[in-house]
Amino acid sequence: MTRSTGSIPGASAASGPTVSRASAVLTISLRAPSALAVAVGLFVARMIVGGLRRVQAVSEALERADLTVTSGLTSTDEVGVMGAALDAAVGSLREIVGTIDGSATALAGAAEEMSATTSQIAAGAEETSAQAGAVSAAAEQISRNVQTVASGAEQMGGSIREIAHNAAEAAKAAGGAVDAAASTSRTIARL
Repeated sequence: MTRSTGSIPGASAASGPTVSRASAVLTISLRAPSALAVAVGLFVARMIVGGLRRVQAVSEALERADLTVTSGLTSTDEVGVMGAALDAAVGSLREIVGTIDGSATALAGAAEEMSATTSQIAAGAEETSAQAGAVSAAAEQISRNVQTVASGAEQMGGSIREIAHNAAEAAKAAGGAVDAAASTSRTIARL
C-alpha cells in the first residue's frame, strides 16, 4: 500500500472556514463552563466570607463586652451553625449578666436594710444603757432585749452570707460563660 502525501484538490479551500468555525465553537464551549465555574466559585466564596465576617463582628463585640450583637446566621452550613452557636452563647451570657445584676440589686437592698437595722440597734442600745442606770429590773429586761437583737443580727448575718454565696456562684457561672466565649473566639480565629 502506498501512502498519499498529497492533498485533495479543492479540500483546503473548502475546509478553511469550517476549521475556523469548529475552532471557535470549541474555544467557546471550553471557556463558557470555565467562566461559569469561576462565577459560581466567587459567589460561594462571598457567601462564606460574609458569614465569617458576621461571626467575627460578634466575637469583636464580645471582646468589648457588648452582648447585644448577634450574627443572625440561620443557614445549615458550617459557618451558619457556628454563627447560631455563637448567638446562643451570647444569649446565655446576656441572661447570666442579667441574673448577676438582679442579685447585685438584691444585695444592695439587703445592705440598706442591714444599715437601717444597725442604726435601730444602736439607738436601742443607747436607750437601754440610759435606762439600766435607773432601775435594776429594767436592766435585766434590757439585757434580754439585747440578746434578742443579737440573735436577729446573727440570723441576718447568715442571710447575708447566703446572699454572698449566691452572688459568688453567679460570678463563677459568668466566668465559665466568658471562658466559653473566649474559646469560641479562639476557634473562630483559627478558622
